[in-house]
Amino acid sequence: VLSGTLVETSLDNVPEYFALSYTWGDSTLCDYILIDGRVLKITRSCAAALRRMLKGKLERVIWVDSICINQARDAQATQERNTQVAFMDEIYNKAIQVNVHLGE
Repeated sequence: VLSGTLVETSLDNVPEYFALSYTWGDSTLCDYILIDGRVLKITRSCAAALRRMLKGKLERVIWVDSICINQARDAQATQERNTQVAFMDEIYNKAIQVNVHLGE
């Protein structure tokens, strides 16, 4: 079971982290991750990419758009997504490594 903790931080004072860029793939093919005790639905492509990044590692700080950016369909979430998308270039540039997953 994939699991993790969501940590809120500022881009001005961010710990070392990896970033994940992946193709979402078929959104009807889902997997799940446990974040802070809550089950979150993610695409199978995202789950496969995370498993590959975590293989042999006890833990890693990873930024993943579909987990770190609110994906709800309400006005507040849409505003948050628009704000976060504007920072994605900086998010990827500050990562110690960006892993790209194009699928299996």
